Amino acid sequence: TASTYTANDVAVWSSTAKQLQDTNGQFTWNSSTSSLYINGGVTLAGSREITGAPSTGGTMLNVNGGNNDVNIWDVYNGSSGSFGFHLQYIGSGTGNANTLDLYTSGESGPEVLAYRVYQDGQITFGEDITADNFILSSDPRLKNVSDEKVKGIETVMQLKPVSFKWKDERDGFEHIGFLTTDVEEIRPELVSHGAEYDGISYSKITAINTAAIQDLKNEIEELKLEIKRLKDGSS
Repeated sequence: TASTYTANDVAVWSSTAKQLQDTNGQFTWNSSTSSLYINGGVTLAGSREITGAPSTGGTMLNVNGGNNDVNIWDVYNGSSGSFGFHLQYIGSGTGNANTLDLYTSGESGPEVLAYRVYQDGQITFGEDITADNFILSSDPRLKNVSDEKVKGIETVMQLKPVSFKWKDERDGFEHIGFLTTDVEEIRPELVSHGAEYDGISYSKITAINTAAIQDLKNEIEELKLEIKRLKDGSS
């Protein structure tokens, strides 16, 4: 019932502050806020879980020492298991090993993968990306430019545009685009092989389209000259 208690001159309990603190201020446990402060870092062995109020909502941290997995949840309805954000690092366990995932969820909806970062630096996004601008490296100091002419019209005529709907029914729209299998037969450098799925670098097709427009312009100019010669010859 005393206001303070000292054990071996290491920790002091204060009933006023409702906290236990060592004499050097390196360790503080506050019972009223259920908070723990340790200066200098913490080493956890095995599996550990630090929770806020999982039954009603809060933040939870789970460390699986066996697989080196780390999970951080921002839970707002612990009774139903739903959460706002779920950041997960998968270590040596099963599934997508050595990946960092961020999941989001509505109050009653299932978790949705926002993005996944792979060990080799690849990033997969589960939904649309919105940004003011995307900058791609294009400095000539980074490139060995070839004298080979870009085949514009020839390449464009080999591309096979398709209309499609996503199999996972993420929306009800009819989309347009290309298939990686078709593009790889024409320009394999435009196809990126991901850890799970393949993709296309659509931005690089801009150079092909530009070359195709220039080819058409040159053909138009040649036709104009031919028509002029025909007109001059008939006059």
